[in-house]
Amino acid sequence: MRTLKILTFSIILIAISACSSVRVTSDYDKEVDFTNFKTFDFTQEANDLPIMDLNRRRILNAVTTEMELRGYQKQNSPDLLVDLHVSTEQKVDMTSTTNWYGSSYHYGYWRGYTRNTIDVNQYTEGSLFIDLINTENNKLVWQGVGTKTLAENTQNQDEIIKKAVKKIFSQHPISPAN
Repeated sequence: MRTLKILTFSIILIAISACSSVRVTSDYDKEVDFTNFKTFDFTQEANDLPIMDLNRRRILNAVTTEMELRGYQKQNSPDLLVDLHVSTEQKVDMTSTTNWYGSSYHYGYWRGYTRNTIDVNQYTEGSLFIDLINTENNKLVWQGVGTKTLAENTQNQDEIIKKAVKKIFSQHPISPAN
């Protein structure tokens, strides 16, 4: 069962990462001055994220890159802790189409028939949550979320994950220094 969960979460993260259709949202504490934070590290939960090891490392590396671009340095006694979560939700999309066939006007009435078609599309939507927690008071100061309809696309995983994490961090209060 754990292997199935790890495989499912790995597929989720790969699919979330196809950047063209990742929807990104974020929220942060507007009273916090992010320039006061200088260091970061990952929570134990982020280091143990229940996905395939290669993809976990890809995500951790991508987040590290984005944090460093914003001037934070990775350290064992950090100002910020980075926590990661993944989630999935099964969704159903239904579309109804009505077609009119054989219309003709006969004795003051329209004649013909209609045919209703209902298309049902079931899909899985996955989300990657990136949380930044102030270690001084253990409060969440920023959360970025990337959400996407999942597909089992496993090509170019390194690049896909980097682009998705970069898109999530595009809404961080501090812009990259490059």
